[in-house]
Amino acid sequence: TPLVKEPAPAKAGGVDSRSEDGGLPSPPACPIPVPPLDSLLTTFADQARGLGRSPLELIGFVATVANVWLLARNRVAGWPVGLVAVVAYGLFFVEIKLYADALLQVFFLVTGVWGWYDWLHGGAHRAALPVSRLGGRGWALALAGIAVATAGLGAFFAGFTDAARPFADSALAGASVVAQILLMRRKVDNWPLWIAIDVLYVPLYLDRGAPLTALLYAVLVPLAAMGWRAWRRVEGTAAPA
Repeated sequence: TPLVKEPAPAKAGGVDSRSEDGGLPSPPACPIPVPPLDSLLTTFADQARGLGRSPLELIGFVATVANVWLLARNRVAGWPVGLVAVVAYGLFFVEIKLYADALLQVFFLVTGVWGWYDWLHGGAHRAALPVSRLGGRGWALALAGIAVATAGLGAFFAGFTDAARPFADSALAGASVVAQILLMRRKVDNWPLWIAIDVLYVPLYLDRGAPLTALLYAVLVPLAAMGWRAWRRVEGTAAPA
Protein backbone atom coordinates (compact mmCIF):
# COMPACT_ATOMS: atom_id res chain seq x y z
CA THR A 1 0.00 0.00 0.00
CA PRO A 2 1.51 3.41 -0.93
CA LEU A 3 2.33 5.60 2.00
CA VAL A 4 0.20 8.71 2.54
CA LYS A 5 2.16 11.72 3.64
CA GLU A 6 0.92 13.67 6.58
CA PRO A 7 0.28 17.34 5.76
CA ALA A 8 3.25 19.47 6.63
CA PRO A 9 2.77 21.65 9.69
CA ALA A 10 2.17 25.33 9.05
CA LYS A 11 5.30 27.40 8.82
CA ALA A 12 6.06 29.89 11.51
CA GLY A 13 4.11 33.03 10.88
CA GLY A 14 1.74 31.24 8.47
CA VAL A 15 -1.92 30.32 8.95
CA ASP A 16 -3.10 26.71 9.26
CA SER A 17 -6.62 26.71 7.81
CA ARG A 18 -7.52 23.27 9.21
CA SER A 19 -9.90 23.08 12.13
CA GLU A 20 -8.65 21.58 15.37
CA ASP A 21 -10.50 18.30 14.82
CA GLY A 22 -8.99 17.85 11.35
CA GLY A 23 -12.31 18.61 9.61
CA LEU A 24 -13.23 21.31 7.12
CA PRO A 25 -11.22 24.53 7.16
CA SER A 26 -12.54 27.30 9.36
CA PRO A 27 -13.85 30.38 7.53
CA PRO A 28 -11.38 33.27 7.47
CA ALA A 29 -11.93 36.10 9.90
CA CYS A 30 -13.87 39.03 8.47
CA PRO A 31 -11.39 41.85 7.71
CA ILE A 32 -14.07 44.49 8.48
CA PRO A 33 -15.24 44.57 12.10
CA VAL A 34 -19.01 44.32 12.34
CA PRO A 35 -20.53 46.22 15.27
CA PRO A 36 -22.93 44.31 17.52
CA LEU A 37 -26.67 44.76 17.03
CA ASP A 38 -27.12 46.89 20.16
CA SER A 39 -24.46 49.29 18.86
CA LEU A 40 -26.25 49.60 15.50
CA LEU A 41 -29.57 50.28 17.24
CA THR A 42 -27.96 52.95 19.42
CA THR A 43 -26.47 54.67 16.37
CA PHE A 44 -29.85 54.63 14.62
CA ALA A 45 -31.56 56.08 17.69
CA ASP A 46 -28.97 58.87 17.88
CA GLN A 47 -29.58 59.73 14.23
CA ALA A 48 -33.34 59.75 14.77
CA ARG A 49 -32.96 62.13 17.71
CA GLY A 50 -30.80 64.33 15.47
CA LEU A 51 -33.55 64.86 12.92
CA GLY A 52 -34.60 68.46 12.91
CA ARG A 53 -31.78 69.50 15.23
CA SER A 54 -32.69 73.11 14.48
CA PRO A 55 -36.22 74.57 14.50
CA LEU A 56 -35.22 76.43 11.33
CA GLU A 57 -34.53 73.13 9.57
CA LEU A 58 -37.94 71.77 10.57
CA ILE A 59 -39.78 74.91 9.38
CA GLY A 60 -37.84 74.84 6.12
CA PHE A 61 -38.63 71.15 5.62
CA VAL A 62 -42.41 71.52 5.98
CA ALA A 63 -42.62 74.74 3.94
CA THR A 64 -40.45 73.34 1.12
CA VAL A 65 -42.54 70.18 0.73
CA ALA A 66 -45.72 72.30 0.56
CA ASN A 67 -44.06 74.73 -1.86
CA VAL A 68 -42.88 72.06 -4.32
CA TRP A 69 -46.17 70.15 -4.15
CA LEU A 70 -48.11 73.31 -5.07
CA LEU A 71 -45.71 74.32 -7.85
CA ALA A 72 -45.74 70.78 -9.24
CA ARG A 73 -49.51 71.24 -9.52
CA ASN A 74 -48.84 74.50 -11.42
CA ARG A 75 -50.46 76.56 -8.63
CA VAL A 76 -49.34 80.13 -7.95
CA ALA A 77 -49.87 79.66 -4.18
CA GLY A 78 -46.59 77.73 -4.09
CA TRP A 79 -44.58 80.96 -4.36
CA PRO A 80 -45.56 82.67 -1.06
CA VAL A 81 -45.16 79.35 0.78
CA GLY A 82 -41.70 79.07 -0.74
CA LEU A 83 -40.68 82.44 0.71
CA VAL A 84 -41.12 81.02 4.22
CA ALA A 85 -38.93 78.04 3.31
CA VAL A 86 -36.04 80.08 1.91
CA VAL A 87 -35.81 82.39 4.92
CA ALA A 88 -35.71 79.43 7.32
CA TYR A 89 -33.18 77.49 5.28
CA GLY A 90 -30.98 80.53 4.62
CA LEU A 91 -30.42 80.95 8.37
CA PHE A 92 -29.98 77.20 8.87
CA PHE A 93 -27.32 76.85 6.16
CA VAL A 94 -25.26 79.57 7.83
CA GLU A 95 -25.39 77.47 11.01
CA ILE A 96 -23.93 74.41 9.26
CA LYS A 97 -21.40 76.37 7.13
CA LEU A 98 -22.88 75.69 3.70
CA TYR A 99 -22.40 79.27 2.58
CA ALA A 100 -23.11 78.72 -1.12
CA ASP A 101 -26.50 77.29 -0.13
CA ALA A 102 -27.12 80.20 2.28
CA LEU A 103 -26.36 82.67 -0.52
CA LEU A 104 -28.62 80.65 -2.80
CA GLN A 105 -31.56 81.29 -0.45
CA VAL A 106 -31.14 85.06 -0.96
CA PHE A 107 -31.47 84.44 -4.69
CA PHE A 108 -34.52 82.23 -4.05
CA LEU A 109 -36.09 84.99 -1.95
CA VAL A 110 -35.77 87.55 -4.76
CA THR A 111 -36.84 85.13 -7.49
CA GLY A 112 -39.70 83.87 -5.34
CA VAL A 113 -41.28 87.31 -5.43
CA TRP A 114 -40.40 87.68 -9.11
CA GLY A 115 -41.76 84.26 -10.02
CA TRP A 116 -44.98 84.95 -8.13
CA TYR A 117 -45.51 88.10 -10.21
CA ASP A 118 -44.34 86.46 -13.46
CA TRP A 119 -46.76 83.56 -13.21
CA LEU A 120 -49.64 85.99 -12.74
CA HIS A 121 -48.66 88.70 -15.24
CA GLY A 122 -45.64 87.49 -17.28
CA GLY A 123 -47.55 86.42 -20.38
CA ALA A 124 -48.63 88.43 -23.39
CA HIS A 125 -50.56 91.61 -22.45
CA ARG A 126 -49.79 90.96 -18.74
CA ALA A 127 -51.78 87.73 -18.82
CA ALA A 128 -50.77 84.60 -16.88
CA LEU A 129 -47.53 83.01 -18.13
CA PRO A 130 -48.13 79.70 -19.99
CA VAL A 131 -46.06 76.52 -19.57
CA SER A 132 -43.42 76.13 -22.32
CA ARG A 133 -40.12 74.37 -23.14
CA LEU A 134 -36.46 75.43 -23.28
CA GLY A 135 -34.70 75.26 -26.66
CA GLY A 136 -31.24 73.91 -27.47
CA ARG A 137 -29.57 77.33 -27.17
CA GLY A 138 -31.21 77.80 -23.79
CA TRP A 139 -29.81 74.49 -22.54
CA ALA A 140 -26.31 75.42 -23.77
CA LEU A 141 -26.46 78.68 -21.80
CA ALA A 142 -27.81 76.87 -18.75
CA LEU A 143 -24.97 74.32 -18.69
CA ALA A 144 -22.36 77.05 -19.24
CA GLY A 145 -23.79 78.97 -16.28
CA ILE A 146 -23.53 75.91 -14.04
CA ALA A 147 -19.89 75.38 -15.05
CA VAL A 148 -18.99 79.02 -14.34
CA ALA A 149 -20.71 78.92 -10.93
CA THR A 150 -18.92 75.69 -9.99
CA ALA A 151 -15.47 77.06 -10.84
CA GLY A 152 -15.96 80.62 -9.61
CA LEU A 153 -17.90 80.12 -6.40
CA GLY A 154 -16.03 76.92 -5.57
CA ALA A 155 -12.66 78.64 -5.81
CA PHE A 156 -13.88 81.61 -3.77
CA PHE A 157 -15.36 79.55 -0.93
CA ALA A 158 -12.36 77.18 -0.91
CA GLY A 159 -9.87 80.03 -0.72
CA PHE A 160 -11.56 82.58 1.53
CA THR A 161 -13.95 80.75 3.86
CA ASP A 162 -14.18 77.64 6.02
CA ALA A 163 -16.90 76.23 3.74
CA ALA A 164 -17.51 72.50 3.75
CA ARG A 165 -17.39 70.81 0.31
CA PRO A 166 -17.03 74.16 -1.54
CA PHE A 167 -16.99 72.82 -5.11
CA ALA A 168 -19.81 70.27 -4.71
CA ASP A 169 -21.89 72.84 -2.87
CA SER A 170 -21.20 75.49 -5.53
CA ALA A 171 -22.02 73.14 -8.42
CA LEU A 172 -25.39 72.27 -6.90
CA ALA A 173 -26.05 75.91 -6.00
CA GLY A 174 -25.33 76.95 -9.59
CA ALA A 175 -27.60 74.23 -10.97
CA SER A 176 -30.31 75.32 -8.53
CA VAL A 177 -30.09 78.91 -9.81
CA VAL A 178 -30.65 77.69 -13.36
CA ALA A 179 -33.52 75.41 -12.32
CA GLN A 180 -35.16 78.25 -10.37
CA ILE A 181 -34.99 80.61 -13.37
CA LEU A 182 -36.60 77.93 -15.54
CA LEU A 183 -39.29 77.43 -12.88
CA MET A 184 -39.95 81.19 -12.77
CA ARG A 185 -40.41 81.21 -16.54
CA ARG A 186 -42.70 78.16 -16.32
CA LYS A 187 -40.38 75.96 -18.39
CA VAL A 188 -41.13 72.23 -18.23
CA ASP A 189 -37.36 71.60 -18.30
CA ASN A 190 -36.94 72.82 -14.73
CA TRP A 191 -38.27 69.51 -13.37
CA PRO A 192 -35.70 67.02 -14.77
CA LEU A 193 -32.96 69.41 -13.65
CA TRP A 194 -34.45 69.57 -10.13
CA ILE A 195 -34.59 65.76 -10.03
CA ALA A 196 -30.82 65.55 -10.66
CA ILE A 197 -30.11 68.30 -8.11
CA ASP A 198 -32.30 66.70 -5.42
CA VAL A 199 -30.64 63.30 -5.84
CA LEU A 200 -27.13 64.79 -5.49
CA TYR A 201 -28.01 66.96 -2.49
CA VAL A 202 -28.94 63.92 -0.36
CA PRO A 203 -25.34 62.70 0.28
CA LEU A 204 -24.10 66.29 0.73
CA TYR A 205 -26.53 66.98 3.58
CA LEU A 206 -25.89 63.60 5.17
CA ASP A 207 -22.18 64.47 5.13
CA ARG A 208 -22.92 67.75 6.92
CA GLY A 209 -25.00 66.11 9.64
CA ALA A 210 -28.38 67.39 8.40
CA PRO A 211 -30.41 64.16 8.03
CA LEU A 212 -33.79 65.91 7.97
CA THR A 213 -32.74 68.08 5.04
CA ALA A 214 -31.28 65.01 3.31
CA LEU A 215 -34.65 63.32 3.78
CA LEU A 216 -36.34 66.44 2.38
CA TYR A 217 -34.38 66.24 -0.86
CA ALA A 218 -35.16 62.54 -1.16
CA VAL A 219 -38.88 63.40 -0.81
CA LEU A 220 -38.55 66.14 -3.44
CA VAL A 221 -37.43 63.66 -6.11
CA PRO A 222 -40.87 62.04 -6.61
CA LEU A 223 -42.55 65.46 -6.27
CA ALA A 224 -40.36 66.82 -9.08
CA ALA A 225 -41.16 63.76 -11.17
CA MET A 226 -44.86 64.45 -10.55
CA GLY A 227 -44.37 68.06 -11.66
CA TRP A 228 -42.55 66.99 -14.83
CA ARG A 229 -45.41 64.66 -15.79
CA ALA A 230 -48.16 67.14 -14.86
CA TRP A 231 -46.64 70.13 -16.66
CA ARG A 232 -46.29 68.19 -19.90
CA ARG A 233 -50.05 67.65 -19.82
CA VAL A 234 -50.82 71.39 -19.55
CA GLU A 235 -48.03 72.68 -21.80
CA GLY A 236 -49.08 75.85 -23.63
CA THR A 237 -51.52 76.90 -20.91
CA ALA A 238 -51.43 78.38 -17.41
CA ALA A 239 -54.04 75.96 -16.09
CA PRO A 240 -53.46 74.11 -12.79
CA ALA A 241 -52.20 70.58 -13.43
